[in-house]
This record gives sequence, C-alpha cells and structure tokens, in this order.
Amino acid sequence: MRYELFIGWRYLKAKTRMAFIPVITFISVAGVAVGVMALVVVISVMNGFDTDLRKKILGNQSHLLVESYYGMPEYAEIIRVIEGQAGIVAAAPAHVGHAMIRTDDTAVGVRIKGIVPKYEGRVTDVQKNLMLGDFDALQPASAEEADGAEAIDLASLSRSLPGIILGKELAKRLYHLDVYDPSIEADVLRTALGERLEVISPLEEKSPLGTRWRSAAFQVVGIFDSGFYEYDSNYALVGLPSAQYLFDLGRGVRRIEVRLTHLDQAGAVAAELYERLQEAFGRSYVMTTWMQMNETFFKALRIEKIAMFVILLLIVLVAAFNIASTLIMVVMEKTRDIGILRSIGASRRGIMAIFVIEGTVIGVLGTLLGLIGGIAVCLFLKEYGLDLPGHSSIYYIDKLPVEMRFTDIAVVTLLTFLTCVLASFYPAWQGAKLLPVQALRYE
Repeated sequence: MRYELFIGWRYLKAKTRMAFIPVITFISVAGVAVGVMALVVVISVMNGFDTDLRKKILGNQSHLLVESYYGMPEYAEIIRVIEGQAGIVAAAPAHVGHAMIRTDDTAVGVRIKGIVPKYEGRVTDVQKNLMLGDFDALQPASAEEADGAEAIDLASLSRSLPGIILGKELAKRLYHLDVYDPSIEADVLRTALGERLEVISPLEEKSPLGTRWRSAAFQVVGIFDSGFYEYDSNYALVGLPSAQYLFDLGRGVRRIEVRLTHLDQAGAVAAELYERLQEAFGRSYVMTTWMQMNETFFKALRIEKIAMFVILLLIVLVAAFNIASTLIMVVMEKTRDIGILRSIGASRRGIMAIFVIEGTVIGVLGTLLGLIGGIAVCLFLKEYGLDLPGHSSIYYIDKLPVEMRFTDIAVVTLLTFLTCVLASFYPAWQGAKLLPVQALRYE
C-alpha cells in the first residue's frame, strides 16, 4: 500500500511539473511583452510631451537672439545682413523689458515686448496664437512704423491710444476673470478688449512737477494664447515705438530675433553670423541660441526620459529572471534526456546551444508581442487621444501627446533581446556541465 502511494505521488508530481513548465514559459513571454509594451508607450508619450513643449516654447521665442547692450540704431541694416546669411529664414527687431501694468484696482509686474507686427510674424508664432483682437492694432493710425524712425513720444499722441496685447492668463489677473471652461473662455476674455491701462517703466524722467516714473496709457486690443502658462501670464506685446519710448531706446533696439531653417544648426549659424556682423559693423554682439535659452528645461526633460527608461527596463529584467527560472526548470526536468544526448556524443556546446536558443525564442516572441501591443496602443492614442483631467486649463495640453521614434523603438528592441539572451546563458551552462553518469545514475 505504501509502495503504491509512493508511486502515485511520484506520478502526480511528474505530471504537475510537466504541466507547470508551459505555464511558466507563457508567463515569461508575457512578462517580456508587458515590459516592452510599457517601454514603447511611455517613451513615446515622453517624446510627445518633449515635442509639444518644444513647439510651444519655440513658437513664442526666436531660434537665435542677436543682442547689443549699447543699442543698435542701424538695426535695419543689420537685419539685411542677417537675412543674407545662409540658414536664416527671417529676422525682426524687438525689445523686452520689465515694467508694471496698472489698472484701476490691480498692479502686476510683467515683461513688455516691443515688436513690429509685420516682421514679428516671420520669426515667432505669436500672431498665429492671437486669440482675440487685431495684431496690427498695436499702434494707433497716427504712429509711424518702426523701420529706423525716431521714437514716438506717446504723451503727444491724441485721441487714439497705442494698443497692447495681453497673454490670456495676464488678462485674467488684471481684470479678475475667473474662468476655467474652454468653451466660454473667449467670450469672457472679450470683455477685456478696449479697456484702458497704464504701463509704468522702471526708468525715471524729469517733468515740470519733478522726477517721475516714465509711463504711458494703452488700450487692450488683443489677447493671445500661446499654450504656455509662463508666457501667457507674464508677457504683454506693444508696438516697437512704444517700447522705445518706455525704455528710452531712442531710434534703436537692443535685440534682433532670428528664425533659422534648421534648429540643430543654431550653434554653427550663430558663430558664422557673429564673425560676419563684427566684420560689417566693427563691434561685438551677444549671440544666444534657443538651446542656451532653454538649456535647463530641456536637460530636465532628457533626464526624466532617461529615468523613466531605466525604471521601466526593470520590468524587462524581471521577465529575464523568469526566463532563467523557466530554463532551470527545463534543465531539471530534462536531466535524463540531457544524459542520453551526452552519452551518444552530443557536445557541451551543443547542449548549451539548445537552451540558449530556447531562451532566445522566448525573448523574441515576448519582444514582438510587446512591440505590436505598444505600437497599437500608441496608434490608438494618436488617433482617438486620451483627454487629460481639466483639459487645457490645467496642463495646457488637451490630449495625451504621443510620438513614436524609430531610434527609441530600435533601442528598446535591442536591449530586450540582449537581456533575454544573456538570461538564458546560466541555465544553459548548468545543463551543459551535466555528466552522463550523474544524469543517468538513478534511471
């Protein structure tokens, strides 16, 4: 009776082990697939955020800044030289300075940007981002365009006030417009159009009543929505003559914005342009590329992407341990078969190759399934999107951005494949070192 129970127990144990191996093999393949799918989806989403933020930042900034702290009264000639440089699309005069905007009951510190509307649209996307109003209404009809003309004394202007365009978040702060529903946002912000406000410069000027801060009155003629909170809450646009008056620039400017043909060539174009301008005008200029202006921000995005990649790669490593454990179970189960193969002349290298190939097949199947699943999820998100909580009122992105890049998918595939192959070497070595006598001792 005891002998029958022992034989029955051994039989059930053998059957259980035989059934357990396919299950754990399936789990190993699924583990690799889940890891690869997670990597593909998360890295693609990170790429989407990077591209979306870069587009919004560079839409509000130029690709290259040419600055002179001593002023550029001959900026029209400088622009002609700049636009003659290879790799440059267009250039525009501008000035950015700190000031304070005051309404009847609110005062807010802002950055005032003086522009020439017909030039600014060629180097940034500010005109495209205009939400309400008229971009060309920054100066009243009596004001001359700033093509090197003398600065206009805004105090002498009668009737029509010069225009100012506010970022939508700045307009909300100035006029206490609490609105978070995108469907009615434009209608609420429209109430700010036509309002009068005062811009106070940090410069002093003498008047019959003594020294006072230089200031000018403006009329709100537009609202822009760049999709970037920091820009929308801190910037206001005025005509270049208005900025020349507020910041006492005379006839010149201190900044020229440049748009490039290729973003990745910003450094080389800046170096060449510096030499050309120095030779043409006999003085030095400060060149700042878009990468230097946003170095910290984009570096943080890269570090975050690398961190997410490393964290999710741990899922693949767990799957690799599953592959190793599966092959160890197979070696234990197939000890007799390994002994027979070794006794009829199979080499250790041949035995090792069998298990390495099995581990490789598991890795390839898991990687392919993961790639198919990851790409399918990314395509679904791109086609139908995933609404973010609060829509654009919180994140300034309506839907989860996705951008698949071949290089990232190739790196994920290669690393996963190598990890799975390496994971199969130890159990393969364990099986290859079995001696026929040890394997068949109890058979």
